[in-house]
Amino acid sequence: MARGWREAVARRDRFELEYRLRRSGGGFAPVVARAAPVADTRGRVIEWVGACSDLTARETAEAAQRESEEWFRTLLGAIPQMVWTADATGRTQFQNPQIREYTGKTDEELANGRWRTLVHREDRAPVVAFWKRMRDEEIGGDGTLRLLGRDGEYRWFLVRAAPLRGADGRLRRWVGTLTDIHLQKASEDAKNEAIRARDVFLSVASHELKTPVTAALLQIQQAHRLLRRERVSPELAGVMQRVAASAASVERLGSLVGTLLDVSHIATGKLDLERKRFDLTESVTQVAARLAEAADRARCPLEVAVAPGIAALGDRLRVEQVITNLLANAMKYGAGSPIALALERRDGVAVLTVADRGIGIAPEDQVRIFEPFERAVSARHYGGLGLGLWVAREIIEAGGGAIRVESRPRQGSTFHVELPLADLAGTAPSRS
Repeated sequence: MARGWREAVARRDRFELEYRLRRSGGGFAPVVARAAPVADTRGRVIEWVGACSDLTARETAEAAQRESEEWFRTLLGAIPQMVWTADATGRTQFQNPQIREYTGKTDEELANGRWRTLVHREDRAPVVAFWKRMRDEEIGGDGTLRLLGRDGEYRWFLVRAAPLRGADGRLRRWVGTLTDIHLQKASEDAKNEAIRARDVFLSVASHELKTPVTAALLQIQQAHRLLRRERVSPELAGVMQRVAASAASVERLGSLVGTLLDVSHIATGKLDLERKRFDLTESVTQVAARLAEAADRARCPLEVAVAPGIAALGDRLRVEQVITNLLANAMKYGAGSPIALALERRDGVAVLTVADRGIGIAPEDQVRIFEPFERAVSARHYGGLGLGLWVAREIIEAGGGAIRVESRPRQGSTFHVELPLADLAGTAPSRS
C-alpha cells in the first residue's frame, strides 16, 4: 500500500487501492482507498483529497453470487435433463454437460444453429419452424423430436423452451430442456400397434363369425317353431326346451358378435350411418313389442308412453339397436321391476327415456360407463363386456344426438337419448 501511494505521489496521478483494514472491534474489513491530487494555477500539487469506502456489502453480494452460480452448475450437472440457454436472438449461451455427453459434440460444434444437423431429418423442418415461431412471438412451448446420439442412434426427446424477461418486460434470454422419453415413446408405439392388431382381429373374427352364427340361429329357430307347431310326446318336450335354450344361447352369441363388429368399425373409423328421415314413434313401438316377451320373462313389464308422429333424422336400424341395448340393460340391472319407456318432443329434439328401478349407478361411475370396457358393477354378478353403452354413445353422437344418465344407487337409472327431429319435408338419404 505504501509503495502504491508513493508511486501515485511521484506521478502526481490518481490513487486507488483495495486492502484490509483492522476494525475497532477486531477482525479486518475490505475497503477501497481513493485519492486525487489538487493542483494550483501553475500545476503544482498543493494537496490530496481522498476517501475510504467499506466493501463488506459488495464482497458479501459477490460471494453469494458465486455460491448461487456454483449451486446452479451443480444442479445442472446432477439432473438427467439436458439444459441450454440462449440470448434473445436465439444464439446459444450455455449447455450443460449432459448435452456434450449425449451428442459427443463440443459447445463450438453445436453453436450457430449447427445443432440442427443432429435432429432427425423428418423432424428438422417442423422443429426449426416451431423454434422460429417461438422467437418471433416471444412465447414458450414444447414438442417432441428425435436427436442423434454419439452412438449413431436416434432417441426421442421432449423439448421445452421458455422466455425469461427483465424487470422492464423485455426478453432477455431463453431457457430450454430436453428430456429423454424414448422408452415411453416405444411403449406407446407398442401399445398402439397392439390396439391396431386387436382391431384387425376383431374385424376379421366378427365378420367370419357373423354368417355361421346367423345361419345357426335361423336353423335352431326354425326347428323350435316346427316342434311347437306339432303335438310332441313327453320325451320330445325336453328336447323342445333344450332347443329353445340353444336358440337363446346362439342369439346371445350373435349379439356379442354384432357388438364386436361395431367395436371394430368404431375403432377403425368405419362406422357407417344413414342419415335420413324415419318414424321414430314406430321404431320405439316395434322394439318394445319385440322385447315384450323377454321383459315378461325378466318380470319387468314394459310401461310404454310414446308420443305419436315423431320423425327423427338418423339411422333407423342403429337407433333401434341403441333402444334394444338400453332395454336389455334395464332388464338385467332392474330385474323384477317395471321398466318405463317414453318418447316425446322437448326443446326442439326428440327425447327417448328408459327408466328402471334397479340397482342404480354411483355418481362417480356415470361418465365412466360410456367408455369402452368400463362397468359400474362386477362382471362376476352381471355378464357383459362393458361395450354396449360405449357403442350406443358412438352411434348417437355420430348422428348428432346425445345420451346421458341420471341415477342414484339402489334407486334405479334413467337414460335420456336426444335425437334431432326431421323437418316436415324430410331429407335425402346420405352416409356419414
